[in-house]
Amino acid sequence: MKFIVYSLLVLLTNTIPSIAQIVKIDTIQSTYVYKKQASGTIGQTEYIYSLGLKLLTIEQLPKILNQTNSTNYISSSLYGLMFKFNDNQISYRLSANYLSKDDFSFMNECDDCESIKGELSDLSLKLGFEKNINYSTIQPYYGFDIGFRKNKFEGKASNAGSLNYTTNYDVTAEKIGGLLSPVLGIKFNLIPHFTLGVESGVDAFISYERQEKTYLDAQRTRTFKNKNNFELLIRPLSLLSIQYNFEHAD
Repeated sequence: MKFIVYSLLVLLTNTIPSIAQIVKIDTIQSTYVYKKQASGTIGQTEYIYSLGLKLLTIEQLPKILNQTNSTNYISSSLYGLMFKFNDNQISYRLSANYLSKDDFSFMNECDDCESIKGELSDLSLKLGFEKNINYSTIQPYYGFDIGFRKNKFEGKASNAGSLNYTTNYDVTAEKIGGLLSPVLGIKFNLIPHFTLGVESGVDAFISYERQEKTYLDAQRTRTFKNKNNFELLIRPLSLLSIQYNFEHAD
């Protein structure tokens, strides 16, 4: 009998701490607190889409005929639109640019040879990307575009001075080709929804050119010339733009 009572006491002595231990484990609460990651910045990176208006450009245009000042820079304002899809630090972009000048003039062949005046139109469509280097309010970026360009000039040529260099003629010169355009830029995300962008770049323009001249002589002589071209066109200010960002990324 004493042996049985002793055995029960030993069993109870070992069971009570085990029960107490189970109760304590069941009532433990975690001290881990989840912290939401802060957003990067107020600006383009928080929005899925951007629509931009190109305010100003300073660039070299494709050479027309044997234009003597083809390396000069041309400026144009309110010349294009841009649409972007923003995916974290990468933006995929589609842009359209159009430049038109009704009174474009230049010297041809030499400064004392031919004076040409007429209408110039330049259309380009580009598809590419830009990658932001950081998520701050001021965002440097780099990118690359590929695209299509059409440059057309229609005008009249006459002698530039007293020297009878040529018979006056009407001329049409057109270039159509592809573009490869690396870019560098910087964006300023100053207030929600709006971004100011400044960009520079180079256009590698591979084109097919067609020239047609109709001389103002008795026979109305016409000449045609076709050739392929490769030009590197520098764009020190390829765009100054204002962009509206919308569709907040949750």
